[in-house]
Amino acid sequence: MGDTATHIAATLIGRYTIKGEVARGGMASVYRGHDLRHNRDVAIKILRHELASFVSGERFAREIAITARLRHPNILPLLDSGESDGVPFYVMPFIEGDTLSDRLRREGQLPIGDSVRLIGEVATALAYAHTEGVIHRDIKPSNVLLSDGHALVADFGIARALDGAASERITDSGIALGTAHYMSPEQASGGAVDARSDIYALGCLLYEMLGGAPPFTGPTARSIMARHAVDPMPSLRTLRGTVPAALEDVVRKALSKAPADRYATPIEFKTAVDTAALDTRLEYRRRSATRWTIGAVGAIAVAAFAVWRLGAPSSGALDPNRVMVFPIAVTAGAFASPTIGEDAATLIGSAVDGAGPLRWVDAWPLLPAALRDSARNITQAVQSGLAAAHHSGRYVTGRFLRSGDSTIAILQLWDTDSAIVIAQGKASAVNADVWRLALRAANELLPSLVPGATRELVVGWEDRQPAAIANFLLGESAFRRGQFDEARQRYRDAVRADSLFSLAAIRGAQAATWEHRTGEASAFVQVATRQPLPPRLAHLARGYESYLAGRADSAIAELRAAIAIDPEMSVAWAQLGEVYSHLMPRAGNPDSLADDAFDHALQFDSTAANVLYHPIQIALRRGDRKRASSLRAKFLAVHPDSSLVQNIDVMTQCVEKGVSGVRWTDLARTHPLPLVGAAFQLGAGGAQSACAIAAFRAILAVDTVTSDRNADGRNWGSLIGLHGLLVAEQRPQEAIAAVDAFVARWHYGNSLFLLTGPYDAVVAARAREVARADAQQHGAAYARVPRPLRLWELGRWELREGRTAVAQTIAADLRARAEKSGSAEDMLFARSLEAWVTLARGDTARAVSMLGAIVPAVSPVGIVQWSEMASVPQERLLLAQLLLAKGDAAGALETANVFDSPSPAIYSLFLRASLDVRLAAAKKLGNAQGQSRFQSRIAALR
Repeated sequence: MGDTATHIAATLIGRYTIKGEVARGGMASVYRGHDLRHNRDVAIKILRHELASFVSGERFAREIAITARLRHPNILPLLDSGESDGVPFYVMPFIEGDTLSDRLRREGQLPIGDSVRLIGEVATALAYAHTEGVIHRDIKPSNVLLSDGHALVADFGIARALDGAASERITDSGIALGTAHYMSPEQASGGAVDARSDIYALGCLLYEMLGGAPPFTGPTARSIMARHAVDPMPSLRTLRGTVPAALEDVVRKALSKAPADRYATPIEFKTAVDTAALDTRLEYRRRSATRWTIGAVGAIAVAAFAVWRLGAPSSGALDPNRVMVFPIAVTAGAFASPTIGEDAATLIGSAVDGAGPLRWVDAWPLLPAALRDSARNITQAVQSGLAAAHHSGRYVTGRFLRSGDSTIAILQLWDTDSAIVIAQGKASAVNADVWRLALRAANELLPSLVPGATRELVVGWEDRQPAAIANFLLGESAFRRGQFDEARQRYRDAVRADSLFSLAAIRGAQAATWEHRTGEASAFVQVATRQPLPPRLAHLARGYESYLAGRADSAIAELRAAIAIDPEMSVAWAQLGEVYSHLMPRAGNPDSLADDAFDHALQFDSTAANVLYHPIQIALRRGDRKRASSLRAKFLAVHPDSSLVQNIDVMTQCVEKGVSGVRWTDLARTHPLPLVGAAFQLGAGGAQSACAIAAFRAILAVDTVTSDRNADGRNWGSLIGLHGLLVAEQRPQEAIAAVDAFVARWHYGNSLFLLTGPYDAVVAARAREVARADAQQHGAAYARVPRPLRLWELGRWELREGRTAVAQTIAADLRARAEKSGSAEDMLFARSLEAWVTLARGDTARAVSMLGAIVPAVSPVGIVQWSEMASVPQERLLLAQLLLAKGDAAGALETANVFDSPSPAIYSLFLRASLDVRLAAAKKLGNAQGQSRFQSRIAALR
């Protein structure tokens, strides 16, 4: 027994003995005891010490006395109660058998008949209690005991005893009243609770008995409560098709977001359940989308964190346009939701940010951890000191309170230097949501923030639908945790609720891209760009639009324009890192540029775990295990998407344990997509080529599931990666064998011989055979070859063989096809071969000009990884070689550095040749360090 239980046991000497602990929950611990007077076993519940400090013994005794009057066959009676040194306890009969929680854990879904009977018994117990003026507040499976198959409801008094005046202090302590999986939106937000809150919990209970799981789940209590506030009920009949449709309708009504839309009493609910259970119609019925409202909007933000944590100090004195916004204090009698103040501050900051010259600085991530969730304890000295430290000329504080049915928002604008209030905004309304009130109050501050400011500066935020705001914040929380599918859906719901919500659309595009949904990402971007945006967001949107289209240099220019306006714009820095990670700019080292961009993003937003993903990969490629381990720990702490974790795990295992330390075949069978992704990352620049080769071989040996629409792409990408690395390591016979095995299985792939032949004498013999067979089938100039890509590959081969005239004929054929099709990709083939022919005819200057125009070619994110041509590797290599020959060693070096990119699998094929160019360029530049580095890399490839 714990110290508290031991002390209470001493108090109970002569009345009860305590045998041992049998259960422990969020509010109390349960001990089995023995009633010496009546010779019976009892259950003794001892309140948690942390909770006991928030409630007086008098209040606890009063509320327990009320519940002690309850006498009902389905309510577990209260036998006794008391306290010892301020710690309350109470005594109930000890029931042999299971709780409903035990049965659900053992059986999952319960028989429909049992579920209907048990929920009816619980409803009957609640109906009686409600007539006695007692609301349970914590209906959940562990509070329903099963005695001889019948339900006994326990713990009527504890939640009520802890409610009311003490609730705010309890919430501040981090202890929630109620249980997140069964808590109504109004209870989670600290709103008024009546019988309909218990009915909501009944609906959750019935849903779990029928479906085998609660209606809403999530990684944290906050995220679960937020889902209760905004998500429509997931379909029961999807989980269990035998549930009568009418019964599902009853549960859905019980789980209505607004209390007024639920059943009025437990008996009304029970009657509806009994009636619906008789409905055996199992046919599918299409239903219109359930209308739902937000109810107490304080609950909406329970799971959300602030948008783009800003706040790293800038240089210079106090800037009157930098406005720090502190979490809003929640006063007694207002909302008890733990993050309502933080998230309201986010909305205020977002509204102010970009209004004229204003810049928002978010105080939340800059505060000491102990103060982040306790706005009322932040002193004015701390506020002014923090604002000054981050050069914010002004800062905003505020509070929410309630007066009767009215909600009041009060904001104050402070001058940092003088520490005096220079403006105040106040808004109040009956039954209003806090978001709108906070923004209305912020409007009143604008004239003091921006001379001549008008209400229109923040009208976009004030007029947002609460559902849009809620889903946007939930999307932000999921995105920052690396849970991109959930984030995508949240942003989509925000845009559906408010089609003008450009910020949600931009973020939705980013989340969709992480999920490889480029079409959906483009749709999001179109929503964002078809309306006026503040300049920095306009640049961000256009930068992302260019990123999706594969216009790397345009994307970089737009994102850097956004950063020039707002150097601390973390999301722009992060997206810049994504460009360098996935696209090929005109010049530069991808890893170094990406790492620098991500470092800036983390500098200005250290709490965004999603930004860590690519830096971990870069560190592993470099063999920097210490940095990778540190970043990985932070990344895993937020429970990101499993596919991202699997990718990092594969890379980590091989870098730390070597090739023999990884079970490649098992991974290829169970996690093929993360494995192939890890292989591309490991093989980039030849950094961890042995690991990459092992991964590619495993995919090709195992991944033959043709029913998987992604299998073809994995196999083809793996062949390109494997073949290229083997050629780079001067293992041409193994490279040829890999292609032959692939062709034997899949009946395509010999085009790799045509691509490789010009650069490897051994492979050239096989390329000659392929070209000869194509000429026999399609004519000497290959006029009947159906695919422009294959025709382009043959044209390149003809130039290698010295048949310039044939290549020129092919180039003319390619241009004619491109003009007919209107395809940008077909035109790229024509322009490429024309540049090669121009060089073959001796016009080097024109060839350089033509290649310089081709290298920044559009390379869409969705295809660049798998395409032989989208990343124009041969053209980039030739341009680097020609620049070197012309004496532009620096240009050659920067152009060839891009071959270290992890994105296009085909780049490995040209890695050795690019290193040769870089080594020669470093020598010409007198760069001894670079020369040594490239020599080492070339030696490692041998």
